Amino acid sequence: MGHAILDETTRATVFRFLQEAQGLGTLEELNVRFKDAVAALGFTGAVYIRLSADGHALPPRPVFGEAAPDGWVDHYFAHNYARFDTAIPMSFQSRDPFTWSEAAARGMEKGTRTLFGEAFEWWNSEVLICPVRGINGGMSIVDLTMDKGRT
Repeated sequence: MGHAILDETTRATVFRFLQEAQGLGTLEELNVRFKDAVAALGFTGAVYIRLSADGHALPPRPVFGEAAPDGWVDHYFAHNYARFDTAIPMSFQSRDPFTWSEAAARGMEKGTRTLFGEAFEWWNSEVLICPVRGINGGMSIVDLTMDKGRT
């Protein structure tokens, strides 16, 4: 973990996106602005995933952003990978961003190794996971896709 604190350009990009997002009327507009902000930060894609609301865990489904590769979400749920996904508990435990590689290294079970092995294969990239805490026990993450080797 231990990633650098955001620089001024990054803060400005994030702040601008958050300001603009408040006035958008459709999910399509939100996705376009989100994609633009993510690209301005040097990432190849991103998805916002909700993990809990009002203190209750939810299945980790994408809310907006660039969705996973075709078939990945169905594959993830068909194999019940949420039970092996070490990124989920790490998201609740950490205030700092972390990578899929860091989450994969935490897993001792064969299912965790299988999950992340397949994830790296399907996505063909590394992912930076940014925990987002909301009000009333809400928890989400932003998965930022980046070229392998960039951490």
